[in-house]
Amino acid sequence: MTALYIDPELQGLLEHAPIRPQLSHATLQQLRASTDLRDFEHYFPQALPAICHDIDGPAGVLQIYEYRPSQAPDTTAALLWMHGGGYVMGHGNDAWFGALFSELAGVRVFSVNYRLAPEHPFPAALNDSQCALQWLVEHSANFGIDTARIAIGGASAGAGLAAALALHNRDIAGPSIAFQLLLYPMLDHLHDNPAAFTDVPRWPRATSLQAWEMYLGGTAASPHSVPAMATDLADLPPAYLCIGEADIFLDEVCTYAKRLQVAGITQKCQTYPGMFHAGESLGYGTSIGRQMSHDYASALADALLT
Repeated sequence: MTALYIDPELQGLLEHAPIRPQLSHATLQQLRASTDLRDFEHYFPQALPAICHDIDGPAGVLQIYEYRPSQAPDTTAALLWMHGGGYVMGHGNDAWFGALFSELAGVRVFSVNYRLAPEHPFPAALNDSQCALQWLVEHSANFGIDTARIAIGGASAGAGLAAALALHNRDIAGPSIAFQLLLYPMLDHLHDNPAAFTDVPRWPRATSLQAWEMYLGGTAASPHSVPAMATDLADLPPAYLCIGEADIFLDEVCTYAKRLQVAGITQKCQTYPGMFHAGESLGYGTSIGRQMSHDYASALADALLT
């Protein structure tokens, strides 16, 4: 196995990061309470606060958080965003990414506060996301959104959920999706590639396997829960994927991108040496963190605004 390389600037951040307990049913509430709070106001002081929309969801009220560009309030493009957190943590009020995409890409962001496992295992999060997509399309005129310019996306588990949503939406002949933005997506519940790193920062294999167990909740894995299992990737939206080379998802993400290409789907996959899982948001002030963030914001803007 190749020695694990971490970018020196990111390594410095890790050395001062608090040590968090291993994910388990016993530690889940503690981990939910200690979710990283990234200082978006330092980097995006002009960002507008989120607007919360309560909609009728599959199991009651579903909250959607809207972030509007400060300089382009009448933009006609939108990103339906699914937050990260291993399907078991995180919140729809994902202010860091809401500010980043609204300010750097100039699109309206609608972030879904989907139900979390293990209290609500698959397919709860997928059903919430599909409902949010349908709601955004049906109410697009109220927001001045062009339905031909609606993308879906997410980070980590949120990106895995976005990939699953693209598959599910295709299979039910749902609304048209212009683009899928998959940031280090959580796609495979096995992580059994022998070349994959296991002792990586932030999201090691044992943690990921525990999160998958909670999300699946004893149900058999399927393409709509585990996108890596999909055998048919035709007729999906164009995709952008990115992944750090010090991320356990590296091989499965690159494989999924290649399979999209073989299926005739326009795709781009960028890899980043020395980058660990979600390191660009923790280390936005580093050279590699800023580069990665600006790369995927540009990819979104190019797909929706050009």
